[in-house]
Amino acid sequence: MGVGFADGAPPITVAALIATRGRPALLGQAVRSIAAQTRPPEALVVVNDGGAAGDVVAARMAARLPATAVRVARLSPGAGHVRARNAGLALVEESHVAILDDDDLWLPDHLAGLVAALAAGAALAYADAEVVTVDRRAQPARVLARQPFSLPWDDALARRYNLVVPSGMAYARALHGEVGPFDARAGHHWDWDFVLAVAGAGHRPARVPAATVLYSIDAAGRNESARTDEMRRSVARLAGARGLATDRPHTFGTMLEEPDVRAHLAPTRRDWDGRWPPRRRRPG
Repeated sequence: MGVGFADGAPPITVAALIATRGRPALLGQAVRSIAAQTRPPEALVVVNDGGAAGDVVAARMAARLPATAVRVARLSPGAGHVRARNAGLALVEESHVAILDDDDLWLPDHLAGLVAALAAGAALAYADAEVVTVDRRAQPARVLARQPFSLPWDDALARRYNLVVPSGMAYARALHGEVGPFDARAGHHWDWDFVLAVAGAGHRPARVPAATVLYSIDAAGRNESARTDEMRRSVARLAGARGLATDRPHTFGTMLEEPDVRAHLAPTRRDWDGRWPPRRRRPG
C-alpha cells in the first residue's frame, strides 16, 4: 500500500473537481454549493468537456469563491466525461481530490466531514447521499421524491452494486500513482471501477454517515445514467475486468428498489430541509 498516513503528516489540502458540458445553470448551482462549505476547498478545478467557451467563466466563478484558487480547462468535443476528469487531475496541486458532478450539490458540512475521515487515516472517504428526483421544467424547479442512500462499505456487496456516489467521495491524489487514472473504458461506471481498484489495493473506503450530497435525477430523464444501452455495455466490461458478481446495470435510484440493497441501508444524519436548490449558508 503506497499511500500512508501518520501523525505529523502535512495538512490535508483539497481540490474540488467538476467536469461539465453545456449545463451552465446547473454548474452555477454546484459551484454555489462549494462556496457555501464550512470547510472550503483550497482549489476548484473545472473541465469544460467540449461545451461552449462561455459555459465556464473563470472570473465569475472566482468571484463566488474568493478564498479558493480556480483552475479551468477546456477540451475539444468528443473527449468524454472520464477523460475530462483525468484532464482535471493534471491541474490538481493539492493532496486530495473531492469529486462533484455538475448536476449534484454539496450541503455545507460535506467537505468538513470528509476531511475529518481523511485526517483519521482513510485514503478514500465517502459521504452518504440523498437521491433526489427533480422536475427542472417547473418554475421554480420542484422536488418530486427524495430517498437516503446510505450504504456501509461491504466487499461482497460492492461487487454487485456501486456503494459510493461519486459526488460523495474524496481521496488522496497519490492513489492514482497506485491504481492509475480513471479508466475511460469503464464508461458510465468509471467511479465504481476506481473505488474497486482502490479497495483492491488494500485501502478500505471509509463511510461518513451523513447525507451531505444531493444526487439529482432529472424527472425528464436527461441524466447520463438514463442511457441504458451504454450502461449495459459498460457494466459488462467492468464485470470482466473486476470480477463482479453481476452484469446488470443499475443507477443509484434503481438500486434503492433492490431488496438486498434496502436491507443494507444504515441510519444516516439528514440535515436537508427539502428545498431546491438548498438555501445557501455562508461559512462562518
